[in-house]
Amino acid sequence: MNFDFIAKKRILFMLSAIIIVLGLISFLLRWGLDFGKDFKEGTLIEVNFKEPIEIKEIRNILKKNNFTADVIQSMDEKKYQIELFTGEDKKDEIKNLFIETGLIKGDIKVNNILPFHSKDIFVKILYLILIGTVMLFLISLIKKEFILALVAFMTAIFNLLLTLSIFSILGKKISITMTISIIIIFIYSIGLILNIINRISKNKLLIKSIGYKKMINLSLKQASGVSSVALIAVLISLIGLIIYSEGLFRNLAILLTSGFIVITFSSIFTSGYLLEILNQYFSKYK
Repeated sequence: MNFDFIAKKRILFMLSAIIIVLGLISFLLRWGLDFGKDFKEGTLIEVNFKEPIEIKEIRNILKKNNFTADVIQSMDEKKYQIELFTGEDKKDEIKNLFIETGLIKGDIKVNNILPFHSKDIFVKILYLILIGTVMLFLISLIKKEFILALVAFMTAIFNLLLTLSIFSILGKKISITMTISIIIIFIYSIGLILNIINRISKNKLLIKSIGYKKMINLSLKQASGVSSVALIAVLISLIGLIIYSEGLFRNLAILLTSGFIVITFSSIFTSGYLLEILNQYFSKYK
């Protein structure tokens, strides 16, 4: 494959800029990256109806009173458990709206669902990722390659920003599932970046014979070959989960699939482009 990675840098960064801008807009509009139910206080209701009732009818009762049920689980044709994550204690208000319908038999059991996870967990995860990025920079410095270490650091930050932008565009809420996916994608990103940096470091002796740009393209081509095979193998499993699983596993698979695809190509193109830019200020690779 005789693909010129460096020549395609403008297309990549135009696409990246569009993704980041759209991600920022969706975040400001609260479309995505808002705290999800894992971080909110909720209400668990157990109700017995006098007559069989459809889940759709229960949702309509709640909707008329400006409530949205996150989970409605049927225990039998008349008995249901309802979970609502309102962000505050609304149990008395919710209990009364069901009583007022006149459809309820017996008492309504209502309990608060306390947020099991505090919001600062997500922030702490981002701190850990930042620490990991700094460690990546230091590991790259072991080889006494300052430019490569700087490229690795900047690519990791860029990848994280792209990942969050993609999740925001998809309208995903901050949850434990998202937190897990970000950690996995970050680890995957670090592996890709180290592979690219190692290829460039090993091929730098070829600069005199083939030139700087050809050396970068050769290194990226070698890295992309391995990365593409790994990506295809992972995507086969993830697509299977998306098709055949539900709930948490399906959501995790969607997040990982979108993240892996974006990060694979971002790591390859971004690292090459950043190295070219930094090379304008440092003469080591000239």
